[in-house]
Amino acid sequence: MRELSQTYEKDKRTIRELLRLYTPPEKVHHPRSVHLVVDATYFGERIEGTSWCVVVARDHEQGEDLVWRFASTESTSVYASIRAELEDLGYSIQSVTGDGFSGIRSAFHGIPYQMCHVHMERIVTRGTTKNPQ
Repeated sequence: MRELSQTYEKDKRTIRELLRLYTPPEKVHHPRSVHLVVDATYFGERIEGTSWCVVVARDHEQGEDLVWRFASTESTSVYASIRAELEDLGYSIQSVTGDGFSGIRSAFHGIPYQMCHVHMERIVTRGTTKNPQ
């Protein structure tokens, strides 16, 4: 709110009200075969219990966000509902790339899965030294 308030030179209350009144346009789907990239992004403070996340399924080749869910935490059921919605809309999921969260694999069972190379690199870096002898 602070950043939006400064950028648009409006008080926080006005920004909050404008966001509350905003209605995004209806998503128009064009069902096709897709290679999905799925991930969750967290907002707020996890320690204070004010965090929430948005889980997004994106068509990697078209660069289009297909389906998203707002949730308190990343879970298998969120990913399962995304899969069900995509299949109900007529999409054919060819592969899924994710961050290694086991719920993704479970929700997209039977579909080829690949762990994101960036997430894999972060896991390896966290478990090893950046200055080997």
